[in-house]
Amino acid sequence: MRKFLRVSILLLFAFGFNQIVSADINVNSTSRSSHNFIDVLLSDSGEVPISENPQPAVDSPAIAKKKRNKDTTGIWAFQGTSTVNTNQNSFLYWQGGGQSSVSVATVVNAVLTYTNESTNWQTQVDMSYGLMNQQSVPGWNKTDDAFAISSKYGKRASKSLFYSLLFNPATQFQPGYEMIGDSLPISKMLAPLYAETALGFNYVPNNKLDVFLGLGTLKSTVVNDQRLADQGAYGVQAAVYDEFTGDLLTPGKKIRSEFGGYMLIQYRNPRIIKNLGIQSRLELFTNYLNKPENIDIDWQNTISIQLNEYIAANINIHMKYDDDIKIGVDMDGDGQIDKYTAKMQFKEVLGVGLNINLSQ
Repeated sequence: MRKFLRVSILLLFAFGFNQIVSADINVNSTSRSSHNFIDVLLSDSGEVPISENPQPAVDSPAIAKKKRNKDTTGIWAFQGTSTVNTNQNSFLYWQGGGQSSVSVATVVNAVLTYTNESTNWQTQVDMSYGLMNQQSVPGWNKTDDAFAISSKYGKRASKSLFYSLLFNPATQFQPGYEMIGDSLPISKMLAPLYAETALGFNYVPNNKLDVFLGLGTLKSTVVNDQRLADQGAYGVQAAVYDEFTGDLLTPGKKIRSEFGGYMLIQYRNPRIIKNLGIQSRLELFTNYLNKPENIDIDWQNTISIQLNEYIAANINIHMKYDDDIKIGVDMDGDGQIDKYTAKMQFKEVLGVGLNINLSQ
């Protein structure tokens, strides 16, 4: 009877100990610890049985730290291309006429990406610049000029969806003139500067398609030139003058802010078919508070044809529409501007030249 009571008490004590242990360690370790403790109590020799596969009941500090940092160690990846295009022609006593000229243009596209189990951070830099020298025009004149950065940070919500924050500024390098020989520029670096700061969702189903939807977006237009700001260039508020004396009453504002919705769709396929690739970037913005039906459009497309390992042909097509940017239009062809209105802006550049892959 005493032996039965002693065994019963020991079994109850072991069961209680097992419940305490199970609160701090995993189920497999608990089962193993409980079993060994009971074996010790019921063993005639009192010796602890040796497990065939001994394992620690809890993780060591090094293992625990490794598990905590598992989703913070990511991968950096870099992709980039650089293209240099040149063109030269010369005429001497050519009956059909023509002007000797030489031109050079370069385009650089680079993307730096950091990814881990929970984070995706991508920064893209796009730069282009071109110059041309013609026989009848002194000096070199600009044919292309753009500088843009797009940085997007996201936290994973599901396999292909991220909660994301985007910052997207764009400007140019050098002053631009309406006509060759003009002394006053109509644009220059930071005049204008367009910048979108957006909070929203980023859908990335694969490495070719990237769709960002910014439900809350602040779009800023900066004209860091008082003369252009006074003219109301690029949609900023123009200066106010006295209608009788012409004196300046209120200078033009250099910054214009809009709040609305923003969408960025990017598609990259370096090989749609053999030696033919395409990059497309479409930006859409609508102002929630002022004429939301008027959507700003910025659409860039680059078609690349790889002729051999280093030589490629590139076609760049850029279209823009902004209802706040008014362009002078000559309606009757008399050389005088009759009205200012929003127009679809179009630029096309075709070049054949050296193509360098900067990717690692």
